[in-house]
Amino acid sequence: MAIPYIITQRTNSIDTNKSSIYFLKIVHNNMIKIDQLSKEIEKETSLSEVDVHAVLIALQGKIMKHLEEGNVVNLENLGKFSIAAKTIAHENKEEVSIKDVQKFGINFMPSLKIKRWLKKDFKLRKVETK
Repeated sequence: MAIPYIITQRTNSIDTNKSSIYFLKIVHNNMIKIDQLSKEIEKETSLSEVDVHAVLIALQGKIMKHLEEGNVVNLENLGKFSIAAKTIAHENKEEVSIKDVQKFGINFMPSLKIKRWLKKDFKLRKVETK
């Protein structure tokens, strides 16, 4: 299976005197949801679809719990999850407070296995834009 892509154009919003640039952009086919993953995993394991679904839901809750406690969650073959915060910077240390947090996010660092997989030569397929 090939990864679909389009060629897209972007104008330079900082310097309008510069010409537009073109680049390859990956296009996503579908959103794979937990129900589909549960069905697929059921076929490869001795677990039922309901059991797999329950485990995935429980995993989500446990990841959230541990991130909220400031822990890094290492799903060893997948990667590490950690909580991040977007904050306002100050010139003086004394000015920094928890009110500077604008929003929280999650950092993901793929495992070595995933990093090696990303180095392979993926097949790409150009799709037409609408």
